[in-house]
Amino acid sequence: DDSEKNIKQWYQRRVRVLYCYEVQVVDEMRSKGVGKFMMQILELIGSTASMKKMMVTVFKHNSRSIHFFKDVLKYTDDETSPRYCDPLEESEYCYEIMSKPLKSRRKDDCGNVKAPAAPKCCQKC
Repeated sequence: DDSEKNIKQWYQRRVRVLYCYEVQVVDEMRSKGVGKFMMQILELIGSTASMKKMMVTVFKHNSRSIHFFKDVLKYTDDETSPRYCDPLEESEYCYEIMSKPLKSRRKDDCGNVKAPAAPKCCQKC
C-alpha cells in the first residue's frame, strides 16, 4: 500500500507531521471560508503539538482543491509525493501529497506561548 510506504518514510526520518487525508465541504458551503477555517484549526493543533509540518493528499483531477491548497493556503508539493518518490511511475498515481511547515507554538509552564528559539548563529553567547 502506497500510504504505508510513505508513512514508513516519515518514521524513518522521525519527522512529526499532522496528516489530513480528506476534507469535504458541501457544495452550498464552498467559497465561504469553511474549508480554510477547518485547515487553519488543524494547523493550529499541529503547531501547538510541536508538529513540524501539515500534510494533505490532493487528487490530481481536482483542480479546485489544488488551487485551494497551493494558492490560498500556500502548501507546496511534498518530498514524499509520488512525483518525487516514484517518478518513473508517477502516472499510476491519482494524487499528490502537499505540505506546509508549521511554526512551533509550545507553551511554558504558565501556559504562555513560547517564541521559537533563535538559530544558534543568532543567539548571544
